[in-house]
Amino acid sequence: MRIPFTKAHGAGNDFLLTWMKDAPRENHAEAARAICERHTGIGADGWILVSQPPAGEKTYDGAIQLFNSHGSLAELSGTATRCPVRHDRRRRQPAVRDSRVRFRVPMA
Repeated sequence: MRIPFTKAHGAGNDFLLTWMKDAPRENHAEAARAICERHTGIGADGWILVSQPPAGEKTYDGAIQLFNSHGSLAELSGTATRCPVRHDRRRRQPAVRDSRVRFRVPMA
């Protein structure tokens, strides 16, 4: 399985960023465990799936879903949120000062 990614570092943690459209459609937890494994995969503290908001959406600039290295969905991570925001600023608009990110959390 080939999964395109960008590796990002923040506050001592490292994450793999993948656009949701480029990620496998199923088994995200299994993929997270495989690519985050430091001996047999790329190695990271977590895998972040990044998506753009739907056309016309004005309340947020992007959405992320974070899988921990063991495959579980994270409820929230400030460090993980910083990585895709910084990457987007460098790529798109370095002058933008504020970014609104929707963090997709697991349902209880």
